[in-house]
Amino acid sequence: MELEDLQTFETIVRLGHVGHAADQLGRSQPALTKAIRRLEARFGTLLFRRVGRRLVLTEAGEALLEQAGRLNRLAEETRRRLAEHAGAVAGAVRIGAGATAVEHLLPHALSKVLAAAPELRFTVRVAMQDVLQAALTAGEIDLRIGPLPEQPDPAIESRLICYDEAVIAARRGHHLTRPGVTLADLAGAGWALPGPDVASRRWLEAALAAAGQPRPRVVLETNLIQVQPSLIAATDLLTLIARRNLDPARADMRLAEIPLSGFELRRPIGVCWLREGYLSPASLRFISALEAVRDIVDH
Repeated sequence: MELEDLQTFETIVRLGHVGHAADQLGRSQPALTKAIRRLEARFGTLLFRRVGRRLVLTEAGEALLEQAGRLNRLAEETRRRLAEHAGAVAGAVRIGAGATAVEHLLPHALSKVLAAAPELRFTVRVAMQDVLQAALTAGEIDLRIGPLPEQPDPAIESRLICYDEAVIAARRGHHLTRPGVTLADLAGAGWALPGPDVASRRWLEAALAAAGQPRPRVVLETNLIQVQPSLIAATDLLTLIARRNLDPARADMRLAEIPLSGFELRRPIGVCWLREGYLSPASLRFISALEAVRDIVDH
């Protein structure tokens, strides 16, 4: 069984189409079909069945997908270990982070670690936490920086860095940013929120329900956090945002907090990694740098 065949299988499953997988991998469709046939012959069972034009995994395919992910991650970790031992790279860290971490944590930590080890290299992927968690599980990033899991996950190791508060905000000048606003005043307002699987949205919906208020009317659902503040500033929509990101002294700050006393989401912010994954010396060094700047970030 070739690892390349397993990688082909994973790509087909992820894209749901042999043609799209062939385009991404730069190979022909017949070559990908042969790879699947080799796997099916090796295991003596079908991995896919067709439902209309879609490819759907069989039960055997589902079982192989879980194992294929682990084997492919192990192969990539082994490659990276050997490359580092051979001196092919000085050290590279793949980081996934939310907007708050990028603005308030990364600058301090990167400055500290690069001052001591300027040869290190970093790649930073900015996205919502559900996207980054999936990337961490898939082995696409080494470290995820952001809100820690709500429930302990035996597959995830984590380190607390600081606490953060998410609050409701709108564009500056919005009529709801005045003093004396109540939750009832928010009824009927439109919202820009992440997907329903994101923890902050689940908290908001539960908190409103507990206060006897209707569910938020989601007008815009986006997981592209880089553009969300601009979208809010150009509309009358409400959103959830880290209080740290609403510094009124900033000249470019176009959002303002809606002053609802006691209605904020306090969440632990930290760094997570796979417990059984490979954590390079460069990654360990970066984690130490994050812990070292904890006092700076808290204040």
